[in-house]
Amino acid sequence: MDTGNRVEPDEEWGKGPDWAGMERLIALARSAHRAELSPERRAEIVERMLERLERNEIRRQRVRIFVAVASAVSLVGLLLRLVRARQA
Repeated sequence: MDTGNRVEPDEEWGKGPDWAGMERLIALARSAHRAELSPERRAEIVERMLERLERNEIRRQRVRIFVAVASAVSLVGLLLRLVRARQA
């Protein structure tokens, strides 16, 4: 099984028809400019993330409340059926 991470005795790394293109891509990736965010932009991103977290927490809380109420209603309905079944 060939995994492509071992060099055979008759091969060498960096030799082949596609290697020149790969070298150019590697050089381009290494020389890519990494833009730093300004403090204002960074603060804006953090604020938006915090707002989203708050909205998600409110949504989760609403879901928990809905599930709790639905469970309680189901339990009351089940108890009423049991009480009515014993009376009959």
